Amino acid sequence: MADYLSRSIPGYAFRVVPMNYPDLDRAVKDGRFDFIFTNPEHFVLLRHQSSLAPILTVMPLAGGHPVNSFGGVIVTRSDRSDITRLEDVPGHRVAAPSRQSLGGNLMQLWELHRRGLAAPAITYLGMPHDRSVQAVLNGRADVAFVRTGVLEGMAAEGRIRLSDVKIINRQPQGDYPQGLSTALYPEWPFCSARNTPDSLVKAVTLALLSLPAGDAATRAAGIYGFSPPGDYLAVEAVMLRLRVYPGRMEAFDLRDVIGKYATGLVGALTLLLVLAAAAAVYLVVVNRASAQLLKQRDSAQAALQDSIRALEKTNRELEQFAYVASHDLREPLRTISSFATLLERSLGKDLSQDQQVYLGFLRAGAKRMNRLILDLLELSRVGRIENTVGNVDLREVLDVALQNLSVAIEESGAVITAPPALPCLTCAPHEMTSVFQNVLGNAIKYSDPSRPPRIDVRAEALHQGGWRITIEDNGIGIPPDQTERVFQIFQRLHDKNAYGGGTGIGLAVCKKIIERHNGRIWVEANPTGIGSRFIFTLGPT
Repeated sequence: MADYLSRSIPGYAFRVVPMNYPDLDRAVKDGRFDFIFTNPEHFVLLRHQSSLAPILTVMPLAGGHPVNSFGGVIVTRSDRSDITRLEDVPGHRVAAPSRQSLGGNLMQLWELHRRGLAAPAITYLGMPHDRSVQAVLNGRADVAFVRTGVLEGMAAEGRIRLSDVKIINRQPQGDYPQGLSTALYPEWPFCSARNTPDSLVKAVTLALLSLPAGDAATRAAGIYGFSPPGDYLAVEAVMLRLRVYPGRMEAFDLRDVIGKYATGLVGALTLLLVLAAAAAVYLVVVNRASAQLLKQRDSAQAALQDSIRALEKTNRELEQFAYVASHDLREPLRTISSFATLLERSLGKDLSQDQQVYLGFLRAGAKRMNRLILDLLELSRVGRIENTVGNVDLREVLDVALQNLSVAIEESGAVITAPPALPCLTCAPHEMTSVFQNVLGNAIKYSDPSRPPRIDVRAEALHQGGWRITIEDNGIGIPPDQTERVFQIFQRLHDKNAYGGGTGIGLAVCKKIIERHNGRIWVEANPTGIGSRFIFTLGPT
């Protein structure tokens, strides 16, 4: 492949450097490569750390047919009559290659999750995927998670017979030549680095798209060729929802907005049921004997259980619909941004200064709308995604928030002080991480350019029980008449592009989380006269 590119693009000599994941992470961060070729989930993680752009998707041969996507397979022995549906998988022993494997773990877990099924106990056997299939056949596991093509490949080599295994949750294949249990996702992306010249990106893209299927390079690589880039937002969405996307907020989509209305519906129906039960009790006390009262009470309880089951089913259906709708809502924004970039690359110097400004407005608007959708969904998901609370060490929560903000802290030179130990409280850990991250992030963001940010975190016990957490900064401060406004949704005290921009939702999220924990949050001037002091209470008040 390197020889082919060197011949096709005069003036450049191409070299392929194979690396393991940790070395490749460091190399991309240091900007040592012009192009990167890796698997989809690793690309999503790299893009979070560095500006990578997928320019092509590889097209391997599946059963002699070219494809540009792949899926996951859930397989068991053909003689297992107790495992025939997706609902049968939880509670059985599952073997998979690795926790981060997209086709051999994440796709299957997402299929279970979106059906409302619990994740099974999984043993990770390492690569290759064949190990998981063999574990099922020799009885060490009941079910295996592998990527498409593994079963067909093992059968072609004579190591298994396809009649000995069966695919669970088999999907309609259409033109896809291999059996699968999940949706299809794009194959490995071929990406350009941030500093790679546009002329070179264009030349490489055209050369690889023009690569003949029978060329020595494709034969050596065992592929058919390359196609235009697939939609890797689908991969990112799965990783976000399964919480295997470090440093990023969980996905925020229409499911949460719809969930808000579903919660209102539950409340209204519950209120109606309570009123009906109260009226029934009153009539029974006045007009009927105690036996009739017990009968009506049992009837009301049965009706309540039926309503709860019906609402749970509706919520699952809304969740399925919301995932698809949210993807469709963000897809036009991705298309606008992508084609604006392609338009700028294709026209290059032919663009007038005004046209370049217009394209900039176009990309900025799409980016801001995408951020707004994600922030709105994050606000609505408070209290829904993480309903479980436990005894949480606030120091550990603070450390997670500081790790998520490590890049901003390093770039700004911020100095953050906090006691080595903070109290342990009953709360939702992910939501409390969001509170610390938003308040500390704002303190860094709205710092005075004449001095490095200094932030102090303190905790003190309250006489009536509970704790008071104080976060002081030396930033630009907040006018006294605006201290209530900053906690309202979409309220920013500065121009939308000032101080790095934003949607004005972060502190509204903090307020909602703290109030859900029966606390209170407010802001006041720093007693030193410089900066602000955010205060919130947790625990009994």
